[in-house]
Amino acid sequence: MTAGRWHLLADLARLTTRGDRWRAVAVTVMALAIAASAATIGLSQRWLVDSTVHGQATMVLAAVVLGVLAHTMTAACGRIESNLRLYLIERFGILLNGEIVAWSARLPTLDHLDDPRFLDRSSLLRHSTWFLAAGLSAITEVGIAACGLLLSLWLLAGVHPALGLLAVLAVPPFLANRAGLRRVRDARERAEGTSRLEQRLHELVIRPEPAKEALVAGAERMLSERAAQLWRGAWRAEARANGLAGVWQLLGWAVYLSGLVAALAVVSRLVAQGTASVGDAVLVLSLGTQLLAQVNVAIQAAHQVALAGHVTEYYRSLRERARRPHPGRQPAPAALRHGITLRDVSFGYRGQEGVLRRLDVHLPAGSTVAVVGLNGAGKSTLVKLLSGMYQPRAGSIEIDGVPLHQLDPASWRARLSAAFQDAVRFQVRVDEAVRIGDLHQLDPAAVPAAVDRAGATEIVEQLPEGYRTQLGTMFGGVDLSGGQWQRLAMARACMRPDPLLLLLDEPTAAMDPAAEHLLFERFARIAADAARSCGTITLLVTHRYSTVRDADLVIVLDRGRIIEQGRHEELLARGGRYAELYRLQAKGYR
Repeated sequence: MTAGRWHLLADLARLTTRGDRWRAVAVTVMALAIAASAATIGLSQRWLVDSTVHGQATMVLAAVVLGVLAHTMTAACGRIESNLRLYLIERFGILLNGEIVAWSARLPTLDHLDDPRFLDRSSLLRHSTWFLAAGLSAITEVGIAACGLLLSLWLLAGVHPALGLLAVLAVPPFLANRAGLRRVRDARERAEGTSRLEQRLHELVIRPEPAKEALVAGAERMLSERAAQLWRGAWRAEARANGLAGVWQLLGWAVYLSGLVAALAVVSRLVAQGTASVGDAVLVLSLGTQLLAQVNVAIQAAHQVALAGHVTEYYRSLRERARRPHPGRQPAPAALRHGITLRDVSFGYRGQEGVLRRLDVHLPAGSTVAVVGLNGAGKSTLVKLLSGMYQPRAGSIEIDGVPLHQLDPASWRARLSAAFQDAVRFQVRVDEAVRIGDLHQLDPAAVPAAVDRAGATEIVEQLPEGYRTQLGTMFGGVDLSGGQWQRLAMARACMRPDPLLLLLDEPTAAMDPAAEHLLFERFARIAADAARSCGTITLLVTHRYSTVRDADLVIVLDRGRIIEQGRHEELLARGGRYAELYRLQAKGYR
C-alpha cells in the first residue's frame, strides 16, 4: 500500500473515531487482551500437563486457574470487542456516506454526472463503505494478530528452533488469498455499471412517475425481468470469482496444514527422545491450533485492508476533485450595467459534439430575452451554460465584461433564479418546497410573497393545512397536478426578488395557454421591477411563440446555431424561419 493510501486511511481513521475515541481505544485494548490470552491458554495447558505428570497438585490448581482466567478473558472480551467493533463500523459507514455526498455536492459543475466511469466509481464507493470501515478496523487487527503470531512463534521456538518455520508457512495462504482477492475485486468493479443499470430499471417499475407509463405500455414485467437478468449476470460473475478465490485459498491452507502436521511429528519425536516433555507437545498442539486461527485472522484482516486501500483510491480521487480550487474568485456584480455577452461559444456533452456552435450574442442588462427553436436546438443547454453548470468547450461567456469562469460559482448562482420544465417535485411541506429557492431568506413573509408573485396563492389556500401541507404521496402527503407543481417551482424562482439572471426554461409546459399567458404577464411586471433595480435579464425558453411577442430580443436556435435574432416584429418582417414557425403555430391555434 502506497504512502498516499496510508495517509488517507489515517484521515479516514480519524473520521471513524470522531466522537467515539474511547470506544476505539477499548476495542484495541480488548483485541490485545484476546491475542495475549491465546498464548496464555497454551502455556496453562503445558503447565497443567507437566504438573500432573510430576504430581504437583498446587501447580495443577494454578494452571487450571490460569487457563480458566484466559478462557474467560477471551470469551468476555471477544463478545464486547465484537459488538463495539460492529458499532464503530456502522457509525463510520454513516459518516463516510455523508462525506461522499458532501464532496460530490461541492463539485461546481455537472460534467462528472455525464461520466459513466465517475458514476460507476461513486456507486462502488457508496456501496463499499462497509468494506472501507471494516478495512480501517482491520488495520488494528493486523497489528494485533502480528503481535499474537510473534508471541506464539517465540514460545514454539522455545520448544525447538525449527518450529519457528511455521511463520514461513503462513506465506502461501496469504499469497493465495491475495490472488483470490484481486479476482473478486476486478469482478465487482466490472459489474458496477451493470448494477447501476439494474437499479435504474427496477426504479422504473417501483417509482410512481415512471411506473404509470410502464404499466400502460405493459412493459413492467419485461423491465423487471431484464433488471433481474442483469442482477443474476453480475452475481454469477462475482460468484465465479469467489469460487476461484476459494480454490486458491484451499491450496494455500493445505500447504500450511502440511507444515503443522510435520511440526507435530517433530515434537512427538522429541518427546520420544526425552528432550521435550508431554506438556511441550500439548503446547505445540495448542499453539499450532491457535496459530492457525491467528494466521486466518491476519489474512482476513489483510484482505479487508487491501479492499479498503483500493476503495480509498476512489475516495481520494473524489476528495481531490472536490478540493481542487475553482479558478473563479471574483464575486458576482451587485447589478448588471452592460449585460451578458457570448463570444464564439461552442459546447458539446461528453461523446456528443456540436450541441451549440459558435454562438455570438449580447443579452442587454434589463432586457427580456426569448429563446425559441425546435426540440434539440440547444435551448436548455444554453441555460445550463449561463448558469455555470457547464463550461463552454470554446469561446467565452462574459458578465459585464468579466469571463464567467472568473466569477466564484457560489457567488454567481446566489444571484440567479430559475424555473425548469422538469421541476423537482420536492416531497416536503409547501413552505419548505418554496423556501428551497433561497434558503438564506429568513423573513417569514418571504414564502407567501413568492407564492403570490407566482400566482399560486389560491393553490396553497385549497390545501388541507395550507403552507404546512405535506406534499407528495411518498410520505402520506397530498399530490398535485403537473401545473400546480410547476406553479410551486415558479414560486421558488420568485424567492429571490432581485436576481441578475432569471432563467425560465419552459416552466409552464404543463399549463394551458390561458394560464401561461396570465403567468407571463405577471412575470413581466416582476422582471421589469427587477430590471430597474439591478439590471436583471430575464431569459425565457419556450415553444409557444405567442409568449415572446413583448420580448426585447428573440433568439432563434437551430441545430446549435443562432440563425436569427431581433425583436418579434423584425423577425416577422424578415419572413425567415421564425416567421414561418410563428405563423404555423398561430394557424394551429386559430
